[in-house]
This record gives sequence, structure tokens and C-alpha cells, in this order.
Amino acid sequence: MMSARRIQESMLLKPGGAMGKESGSAAGAGSVVEMLFKKKEIEKLPFAPKGVTLQYRDTSPGSVLRLKVGVSKKTFYVHGRRRVGEKNIVNKIIPHDPKSYDLDELREAAAKILDTPLPGELEKPRGDELTVRQAYAKWRALYGEISIANTKGKSPRYLDDTWKHLNRYVPDWLDRDLRDISEEEWLARYKELTPLGRTPARKTGVALSILVEMAIRTNRDKGFYNFTRIVAALNVEVPTKRNEYRVSDEELGRFIIAALELRANPPAGMRSNNQLEKCIDLHLLQLFTGMRPGELRETPLDKVNLLRKSFRYDEEYAMRVRKSGQEIEIPLSDVAWTFVERQYDPRNFMLFQSPTEADKSIAESSAREYLKLIFKHAGLKPIPKKALRNIFQQHCRLAEVPLHDWKALVDHTPKQKDVSVGYTYDDPDHLRRQTQKITDLMLKRTGISKELFGLKAEETNKFNELQKLLAEFSKEELQKLGIEKIN
Repeated sequence: MMSARRIQESMLLKPGGAMGKESGSAAGAGSVVEMLFKKKEIEKLPFAPKGVTLQYRDTSPGSVLRLKVGVSKKTFYVHGRRRVGEKNIVNKIIPHDPKSYDLDELREAAAKILDTPLPGELEKPRGDELTVRQAYAKWRALYGEISIANTKGKSPRYLDDTWKHLNRYVPDWLDRDLRDISEEEWLARYKELTPLGRTPARKTGVALSILVEMAIRTNRDKGFYNFTRIVAALNVEVPTKRNEYRVSDEELGRFIIAALELRANPPAGMRSNNQLEKCIDLHLLQLFTGMRPGELRETPLDKVNLLRKSFRYDEEYAMRVRKSGQEIEIPLSDVAWTFVERQYDPRNFMLFQSPTEADKSIAESSAREYLKLIFKHAGLKPIPKKALRNIFQQHCRLAEVPLHDWKALVDHTPKQKDVSVGYTYDDPDHLRRQTQKITDLMLKRTGISKELFGLKAEETNKFNELQKLLAEFSKEELQKLGIEKIN
């Protein structure tokens, strides 16, 4: 164990090791040395140089006791958030006799300060208990599922994921009153979750934040500790750039060729060649459309417009399922449509139908594993599914697609948040020309022929001419011509 003198020397030598007062924030915690308080070790600690105050935190289980060492004296104190009443930060000296004191008694005194209400607080009713579980139920009922009639609601996935994070990462807090969860407890839990990855810690903090904010707004109770500030303080990492996943033309070509080779000649011993083909078509379709992987994978069959060769998401569905929440038609290029044709089966409920569940799409885990297989077959380092969407958008820029068309193709900013969109119109046929332009550029740069996708030049021309012809007729006119089924 490091001696008392060594501890002090390390604090004096370490930049920022000395401080005049403690802020109580996560940033200030690095200036306090942690040690197990023992009388002999404390007595050995030399006094601090002039103008310096050294601070120590007791590491005895459950202890909130601290020690300040100045120029001529050593002072015990408590620093922490009170567990009752207004729950304000307390920084209070605990008197003691330097010649005769009991550390256990000082620890009890420190804990008592945080557990004792201020004068008059006993008369203030605490109100009904609100546990994390109860707060979630109240929050869910307050907002409800988003719909045309309830535009302020939350998507079903967001509602479910919020509970999933709480239930998975803080199951021991579900039946605790929100007011009993202190800043120090949250910081400790955040550190426990961080080794699992930044996402579990961050998402758990966000889930707790929204529940506490709801409780404060609806109960007007200042006793609830607001996690928003600490979550923001911890979220100091620079956000990952969207274009971090870059591949060369040669690497992209290898990826596409490898995917087509695996689809045509599945490796021996595969559990399901049908599953392999579905996942490969899914990934290639995402590459040539730039769609969000989850939204594409979970596309119901009735959102496929066979006549217009596009995906058509109505407002009600989009609000419940899609990130943007806006009604949209996504036209497909000739190459992209080949993957839809391969997977379209009127007997199915989903475009990429699960082989085991009638009303579900293929599992996300399956799609992820087969994507790794493609990269392995191509001899490339794996990148996430979302990277295929990034690659499409990189080609939007290379093809000099106008920004508004770019946003429309990848379903970005909702229209009500983009003032300039009010002066434009998302013509699906215009957007189809843009997505075709991107597809053609992608194939040209990689040196891949459309014949590999089963297309010939004359078929591509027919595809484009048919779309131009259909665009000249209204829905009613097409129905009069005997084309009755328009998805």
C-alpha cells in the first residue's frame, strides 16, 4: 500500500493535484486522493505547503467522510448530496479532537449529516413514492404511441427500448424511489457500465433523465435529482463523423462481387441457403438505396409498389416505425429493383420474411453475421451495416446530387423542420433519375457490369421508358386502362 508521505508527494507532483476547494463535479474528483482512513496513516500525513490544500476521500465501504490537510491542521468534513429534503450539496466540517478521536464515530457523523433534514423540512410532505418502474409506466401513459391523432407520442420501439435499457442495466433500481438515487450512485453505476461500451452507460443515463424530468414537471417536486446535467457532463467525447467509413472503388467492387458470388454459390455446410440469399439481397439493396438497415429489413410487403417500382410508406406507418416519421416514396434504380424482385413473394407478410415467424422479418443478428461473411469472402475488414448507407451518401456527393434531393432519397430532415422544402416538391420520378444516376456512377467507378445483376442494356432502357410513360397518367387513368392493383 502507498505510504501517507508517498500519497502526498504524488498529489503535489501531479498537475492539478492540489486545489483550494472541491467542486463536487466529476471533473473535480481527480483532485481527491482515495485511501482507507486509518489513524496511524493520517497522523503520518505531513502538512501541506503554503497556499495548498490537499484532500482525501475515505474508501471504507459506505463512508462519506473526507479529510483536508492544510498548512497547520487536518480537518475532517463531509461532502456530498443530502439524501433527504431538498437534496442539496453539503460541504460541512465535522469537529474532532486531534489528540483523541474515533474514525467510526466520525463516519457515522458524516452519514448523519446527509440523512438529517434541515429545520422545517420535516413539516414538508414528501409526497407519494415514485419508483423507477412507476415513473416509466406514468411516462409511457403520458405520451402514448405516436400516431396521426397523437403527434407528440413516442414510437413503439422507443417506448420499449427505454424499458429494456432500465431493466437490463439497472434492474436493482426499478423498485427504488427516484429521489433516493443520488448523483454519486449514478456516477458509480456509469463507471460500472462503461466497460460494456459507451452505449449502455449513455442510454441508461438518458432513460433515467427522461423519467426524472417527467416527474419534476408533473410533480413539481425539487427532491428529484435531475440526471440531465451529469449525463451531459459525461458525454464529452467528440461525436463520430458520419463519413468515417470510407472504402475505395476497388474495395467496394470486391464487396459487391463477393456478395454476388456467395449468393450464386453458397458455401458448403450452410444452415440455410435461403437465409443467406435474403441477407445478401438485403445488404446489396441497402447499398443501392442508402436506406436505414433496420427500416429496410422490416419493410412489410404491402409497402412495395410493384407498378412504380418503389417503396411507399404512408404517414401512419412512418410515424410509428420510421425515424423521420414522414410519409415518403422511395423510388428504386434498375439494379436495386432486381433484389426486390428476387425477394417479393405475395404469400409473405414481409419483404425479407423470417423463415420461422410468419409476421416478422429476418433477424438482425442473422443479417449482421452474413454481412461479416461477405467481407470475409472479399478479404476486407468488416464494417457495420450502417456503413452501407454512408457509402451511398458519399456517392450522392460524387454524383453531384442536389442537397434537397439527397435528403429526400435518404429520408433525412422532416419537411416541417426544413423551411425551404415548402417551395419544392419531391417528384418520385425526378428522384428516381437521381438514384439511377448514383447507381450508374457506383458501377462505373467499380468497373462492374449490370449484366452481373441479370440486366441487359435494352432491359434498363425499357425500365426507364416505362417509368416515364406511367408518370404521364394519373391513378384513375391507369385504373381505366385495366391496371387495377396499385400498391
